[in-house]
Amino acid sequence: MFKILFSCVPLFFFSSLLSTSQLDLIIPPEIKNDAFYQTIYRLARTENVDTVLEIGSSSGDGSTEAFVLGLLENQFHPTLFCMEVSKPRFEALQARWREAPFVKCYNVSSIPIESFPSKEEVAAFHKNIPTNLSLCDLGCVLGWLEQDIQYIKTSEVPQKGIEIIKTDNHIENFGIVLIDGSEFTGEAEFQWIYGAKFILLDDINTFKNYANYQKLLQDKDYELLEMDINLRNGYAIFKRKSCVSSIHQLDGSTQKVLQFIKPFLPDNPVIIEAGSYNGEDTLQLAQFWPEGKVFAFEPVPELMEQTKRKTCFYPNISCFQKALSDRNGIATFYLSEWGGKVAGSSSLLPPKEHLNCDPSVSFPGVLKIETTTLDEWAKHQNVENIDFLWLDMQGYELNMLKESKLALNASVIYTEVEFLEAYEGQYLYEDITSWMHSNGFQLIATDFDETQIDQEMQNRRYWGNALFIKPQSISNLALRSSL
Repeated sequence: MFKILFSCVPLFFFSSLLSTSQLDLIIPPEIKNDAFYQTIYRLARTENVDTVLEIGSSSGDGSTEAFVLGLLENQFHPTLFCMEVSKPRFEALQARWREAPFVKCYNVSSIPIESFPSKEEVAAFHKNIPTNLSLCDLGCVLGWLEQDIQYIKTSEVPQKGIEIIKTDNHIENFGIVLIDGSEFTGEAEFQWIYGAKFILLDDINTFKNYANYQKLLQDKDYELLEMDINLRNGYAIFKRKSCVSSIHQLDGSTQKVLQFIKPFLPDNPVIIEAGSYNGEDTLQLAQFWPEGKVFAFEPVPELMEQTKRKTCFYPNISCFQKALSDRNGIATFYLSEWGGKVAGSSSLLPPKEHLNCDPSVSFPGVLKIETTTLDEWAKHQNVENIDFLWLDMQGYELNMLKESKLALNASVIYTEVEFLEAYEGQYLYEDITSWMHSNGFQLIATDFDETQIDQEMQNRRYWGNALFIKPQSISNLALRSSL
């Protein structure tokens, strides 16, 4: 989007631009041969990263050029993903870097329309926070907002562009990200790219990246490397401080997953297992931590009986025939079957894409079950702290976590995640990752089986598992390792 520099067009003018939007104009680059350009070039040339994401590439002559020239000299051969919503600018971008095979261009909107801020939110920012945006007439600013939204609607470009790039290319966290797209999408984009090794913000003194800049200044996991509030509308560069430098890939077996997790926990952890199924994982949890305490939840009577039989000789296991949830009471539970037996896909949510992705599993009926929030259960059981949550709740994991203050104090959360709506209305992997990051957890390992990528689903993964750790647990591990 054009920058705020600040000569404003009257609001009535924008109504005539909706058919010939200013977003269709090729504009001169702004990040060009200045301090920010030089730093972008240096980072692209020297840093050990696999991926770079540029949000708002325009026609490819400014920051894109700095990235490309730097990456040409980078010994690690990263890939640059360029996003541009304007069709004419995208075509110019694509033509400019056609001969650079490591540059992948996407004509997409970074986020869906519903993630744009409301007029009221923009107006409140304009009124209450003194930035360069305050120098512009409010009517003009709201005209820009309307123009951006209308452009996405009329051009029908794909939305959720960041998700598309991450999914298509199996990316957990980018190496470098530049947020320099629409004036109004920066805060929503931030939720999708948080965790990147480097986060570059342009226009930190306008609506675009003001909030992101303030968040990162307060974020203990990031450090400010460079900032100039006076260059145009200001820019800043942050680097992640995490001592865990990469995302580990787990192989899926419970034993190996627990071996990986064990160093992050004390010898006597309090463990919550939500969805014990037949008790096999319950048993291994108790065996790995014989001094710990395992609380296993399973609402299906038949499966609860199997769990109890399998674990009856382990005094450190307690079983509860109920489902952890975001509310207390009685709920409808959708039963699954496979081969005439109760399957592990039963859920508090009705099935959706699960029916297509795994047709061998059926959902023949429902069951009324008892549900409880984690905090309510803990109060009645006199459980004051939880160290480890092992969650297999078939799409309901984040619903439960959002209603638990106790879960926020856990050291480790290992949870199932889905990449498409297997169950109606469920949270997806990106939602869970965003919530975890915003509550102080760090993604350090995943178990995404590549065989789950189905050509009929356009190479999208179906499900997997993700491991989140509180940074304090990582610090404790480093301390114990040094002793």
